[in-house]
Amino acid sequence: MNQPAPRLRRALRVLASLVIVMGSWSLAAIALGGAGGDGRADVYGIWASSGTMIEVKSVGGSLSARIIALKHPDWREKDEKGEVGEPKTDLYNSDASQHGRPLIGLEMLGGYQYRKGKWRGQLYLPSNGTDWTSTVRLKKGELLIRGYAGVPIFGKTQVFAPLSACNDDILRMIENAGIKDTPCSRVTGQ
Repeated sequence: MNQPAPRLRRALRVLASLVIVMGSWSLAAIALGGAGGDGRADVYGIWASSGTMIEVKSVGGSLSARIIALKHPDWREKDEKGEVGEPKTDLYNSDASQHGRPLIGLEMLGGYQYRKGKWRGQLYLPSNGTDWTSTVRLKKGELLIRGYAGVPIFGKTQVFAPLSACNDDILRMIENAGIKDTPCSRVTGQ
């Protein structure tokens, strides 16, 4: 029986090694919920804008985003509404029965489903008491929440950094909320 030429044998060994390595990378990506998965879990975690910290997670197959900390959790003199020094509540809600609802713990998303690589549903903005059609997705390590009326081009995107960014706004919100054992507290030693 003829044996493959030495070059061919070497090429086959290299090819077999590549297949094993690529297969291992794919399995690792799937196990970690990364590129091998569909991406829906990539948005889960704690995220912060310049003034709001939210926790994003799956609840009953839908997406949830609850406010867990604010840079300014109490009403200030410069705020249009609210009793100065009191915790912020949902005063801009069109439903007057919701005006006493605290902003900390407030659910901002509703009816979210994962389609075409994005989470889509409704976004409630407590800053003005309005509801918007919206999408949530991850891009370059940042969480993008886009709210719009009608067509996405007529909207606005809010960018949220991961908690691990530990910027000044995040540090202040962590302190205000009394959150312990974060990536930031391990970095700053607090």
